[in-house]
Amino acid sequence: MGSIIRNNAVLIIYVVLALLMYLGIYAKNEAPLLIGIGLFLVFTSYFLTWDLITSIVLRALKISYEVILARQSVILSITAASPLRLKIPAHVSLICSPHLLCNDDYYVVINGPQEQFNVRARWFGIAEILSIIIRISDPLGIIGNSRFIKIERTIPIEPSKWVLLAMGGQKMPGDYMRSITLMESRLGDFMYLRGYNFLEPASNIHWITSARVNDLISVARSEAGNVPRLVIMEYTPRMLKPLNDNRPIDETLVYLSYLKGLNFILVLIGNGLVRLLTITSSTSLADLELKLREIVIGMENTQELINRATSILGKYVKEVSTDELALFLYPVKTNYGLSREDVNIISKYLNKNSLLLITKASFNELIKANIDLSDVNVIVLGE
Repeated sequence: MGSIIRNNAVLIIYVVLALLMYLGIYAKNEAPLLIGIGLFLVFTSYFLTWDLITSIVLRALKISYEVILARQSVILSITAASPLRLKIPAHVSLICSPHLLCNDDYYVVINGPQEQFNVRARWFGIAEILSIIIRISDPLGIIGNSRFIKIERTIPIEPSKWVLLAMGGQKMPGDYMRSITLMESRLGDFMYLRGYNFLEPASNIHWITSARVNDLISVARSEAGNVPRLVIMEYTPRMLKPLNDNRPIDETLVYLSYLKGLNFILVLIGNGLVRLLTITSSTSLADLELKLREIVIGMENTQELINRATSILGKYVKEVSTDELALFLYPVKTNYGLSREDVNIISKYLNKNSLLLITKASFNELIKANIDLSDVNVIVLGE
């Protein structure tokens, strides 16, 4: 789909030409009249020729692309080819879900070499590159043409286990110290240091102390750690609400990634529903964020979603179905937390050494409801 986009320069040019021709007629002077008519024909031919060429190029344009997830960045490789073997520079706008930091500064040459765009990830979850809008402008910058091309690539952005994540210019929650604490709990509680026995596994060696004393030192631990086998997670729209550009759901996914592989039970509580999942090493944590987004999108007004999409896509909004809005738009209106029923459900699941992941506002509601949290490990998200 293409469209001509003219700026005010076109109108100004034709107004000047019209004034020039009227001046010639009024002054009964053929020179301004002929110059005006000649320039009118030249500019009209230029505009029509440019529009015809670019319309053909854009209508027959073939886009080949490849998407690669490299750590917390998405590398999009694009090649634009047209049967008309003209090399035409074009500007590219990526339409992405808010999980990716897309912008309008990308550049590609039609029938030129492959271009690579490095798009940084902002949040965890299922990201979506919905489409690209290719814009071509004539050398004078007077007239332009554009086309909306769907890509529809979903990209699961999973939290890394042992890497400090810098997304959006900020360090993500779940830093090195927290990961060490969780790792110690899954190996067994720390008791004391001792000389290394060569019958022990090498994972017991405490390398920092060994380097200091120039001898192998190992860590003595209890037989079983206190790693939680039951994790209770708030699953409400409040988890998606950004605070200083970080969302509680992202911090939650970081913690869950540290526990992956321990085959624990995850209980999702929110919106009057309870979902029990067994989290294994193969479980996609990114899907948890997408499912919550779909629930929240279902709570919002459809017309408001379309209006929000229109503000981003303009007339191209008709190219996007309502079902695609959950992947493309981010819910910002709905901000419900735990209901009274949810609080009662949580209290039934709480037991000794279970882990509760909850937002600060919802945690305060549990305190007001006099829920006993004395034997429960609680992580208040965003603290």
